[in-house]
Amino acid sequence: MPKPPRKPRTSAVIAAVLLLVATISLISTLSALIQGKAHAPQFSAPGSFTSEIKEPGRYYLWNHYKTYFDGKSVKRPKKFPNDLRVLIQDSEGTEIPLNLDNGQSWSIGNHGKISIGYIESPGDQSIQISITGSAKKNPILSFAPADMGNDLWIAFRGLLVTLIGVVLGLPLLVWVLFFSRS
Repeated sequence: MPKPPRKPRTSAVIAAVLLLVATISLISTLSALIQGKAHAPQFSAPGSFTSEIKEPGRYYLWNHYKTYFDGKSVKRPKKFPNDLRVLIQDSEGTEIPLNLDNGQSWSIGNHGKISIGYIESPGDQSIQISITGSAKKNPILSFAPADMGNDLWIAFRGLLVTLIGVVLGLPLLVWVLFFSRS
């Protein structure tokens, strides 16, 4: 015996849930990217910051010229102040050279960062980043692997969920509203 056709009311609820999930996914994805939640922990310079490096690879010191820091929107110059000095040391106090490189950048919404430089790490090490000197406006910095993949993955995942929700939910809703009334 064939199943009875689905009631329009049930289909409308399913369509509404799919569209709601799509909307929430889109809003949370854009919010995370715009507010920089996909990024490494930030710190203000001058000052110091400790980072635990697990994997070998290239790690960048970033200057966040547009960001949210301590709950406030912050804008700083793109250029890292000349009066500040960067010292990076491992846990034994050995200096790790910072290879200057401002060729990497990332910007979306109210968040933008540009690289100051990078280190090559063998992995499994603790490093101390010390910034000394003074600047008119203290820069906001972060230290993270040279992988934009996390930001891109957040965007892709959120947009994929949004697309699936819209592609499934919208036609179902149109069917319920216009074609299911017999």
